[in-house]
Amino acid sequence: MYKKIILLLLLSNWLQTIANAQTIKGQSWTEVKQKGSGNLYVTYYDTPNLIEKVGGKYEGVCADIMQNFVTFLKDRRKVNVTLKYRDGQTNFKEFYNNMKGSSGAVFGLGNITITEERKKEVSFSVPFMTNVALLVTQKSAPPLTRLNEMSTKFKGMKAYVAKGTTHEKFMNSLKKQFYPEMPISYTTSSKEALAQVLKDPKAFCYQDLVIYFDAVEDKKPVKRHSVADRPGESFGLVMPPQSDWQPVFNEFLVQFMQTPEYRKILIEHLGADAVQIMDMAK
Repeated sequence: MYKKIILLLLLSNWLQTIANAQTIKGQSWTEVKQKGSGNLYVTYYDTPNLIEKVGGKYEGVCADIMQNFVTFLKDRRKVNVTLKYRDGQTNFKEFYNNMKGSSGAVFGLGNITITEERKKEVSFSVPFMTNVALLVTQKSAPPLTRLNEMSTKFKGMKAYVAKGTTHEKFMNSLKKQFYPEMPISYTTSSKEALAQVLKDPKAFCYQDLVIYFDAVEDKKPVKRHSVADRPGESFGLVMPPQSDWQPVFNEFLVQFMQTPEYRKILIEHLGADAVQIMDMAK
């Protein structure tokens, strides 16, 4: 009995150690500002065209935003910060929970939708882009022109959705209203959901605009069913709860998004077609 108790305690401590290792403890903005320098830790949810590691370099809209934030702090606040990237994560729930447990100079990047519920758990930047969630199948799937056709045209098809995301809520809404028999299989990420669709012509999923257009650019056999579009979402960069980095970062981001340089970054990474859809969704 005592041996079992000791083993359970050791296991509990080991699991807690792992959890703590994945969270990040950085300095507050107040501390860095007073010192005049510091490290800014960056973690990310791997997202094509927003933030990904390519050839040893971090690329995408979010990576460019962070680099310009460094320049802003140096030029406007006379504070020198060094970006310290951590390994990217492919499991959204783990990424998000790690951000909830972090503190100080930590930023989380990716296609993270701002919601009222999440704003109670983490700090968000102002929105840096508008998103449209798209219902996606392989090209061979029958076209969906009305949502009330879903239970017949998608009969025998399975939905894949990343657990803990807004896509899960959208899919459950479709199931409740239009396709009660819809089978749903859960994945750890939106990219994994898309991978399942690409393997199975009888599969469908919701995808963010940026991931869908990345698939189109790679000439993947995907089809968008625009009748099920979910506009009105906004992506934000994430900071730990009650982060005092939020005001200075938002000051920078509001100004930066008004510049031609930011528009150029969006078109460079997302493409003109995706940016046009984003503009229409505002």
